[in-house]
Parts: sequence; C-alpha cells; structure tokens
Amino acid sequence: MKKKAQSAPPYWNQIKPKLNQDSRIRPEVKNILNKIDGIVWELNPPPDAPKAVAYVSSEDANNNGKIDKIHMVLSNLPPNVPGSMDQAVDQILDMLEEDIGGILAHEGGHIADFNPNNPQNPFPGGEGVADSAEALFHQQKMAKLLTFLKENNLKEELYILKKISEQT
Repeated sequence: MKKKAQSAPPYWNQIKPKLNQDSRIRPEVKNILNKIDGIVWELNPPPDAPKAVAYVSSEDANNNGKIDKIHMVLSNLPPNVPGSMDQAVDQILDMLEEDIGGILAHEGGHIADFNPNNPQNPFPGGEGVADSAEALFHQQKMAKLLTFLKENNLKEELYILKKISEQT
C-alpha cells in the first residue's frame, strides 16, 4: 500500500517567500525549498526522533552526492494560523518564519556535513554541526536587531534585549 502524500500546512505559502528572502538560509536549502518535491510533508516523525520537526536522510535520489529532500513533520508543526491576515497573524507568521528558518538552518548544517563517500557515517559532524548552524542563524537575527536598536538610539529597548539574551 502506497503512503498518501501529505500537504503543507495552510500557512506555508505565506512563510515560504520570506524564507527564500532570508540571507541566513543556505543556498542549497533554498534550492530544496524551491523544488517541487524538495520538501516532503510527513505525518509522523521517524521512530528514533519523536520530537523532530524536520530531518534529512542520506538518500540521494539523483546520485549527485547531495541531499535532495528535507522532510517536515506535520504532527510537530503548528497546524494552522487562526483568523484573518491582521497584525496578530502577521506576528505569528514572523515567529513561525524564525522557528522554521532555524529548523531549516539546522537541516542545512546536516546537508553541508553530508559525506556520500562515507556510508558508515554520512553525517560525521552529527548534531553538533547542525546545532551550531541553527544557533548561528538565530544569533544573526539578534545581531541585526541589536544594530537596529543602536542605530536608532533605542537605549531602553537595547537594555531589555541584552538582559533577555543574557538569560538564554
């Protein structure tokens, strides 16, 4: 029995253009995003990673030595964005974009780490490489925000943001 293909969450078409414009996302991840079959929408996570929101595998469909797909796990993503496109929904979409962008940066770390010539260990850097890529993604957003606050002389907001970032 062939598994029925899952479709993207309803907000995907609103987030995808923002992800494509985000300079923090690796070009090879954007290429996968823009392929018709680049994102595989899975209903459930793999058995060995029940909390996974996304994952890549060593599968190389066209044998070019590169990962071809990113699997997104629908059951671990928000199901929908309620309401009409008002300011609150825009803020939710911005948060989702940042969260999904971080997830894609994480998977991009795995993609960059992929070594098809090492079938015993195709991802030699493991989660450390991917976690570093995701952390860098979020740090770059924080750096942009800090620069904006400094340039616009928003001292109180800058102080609050620095305190928050020290706690994380």
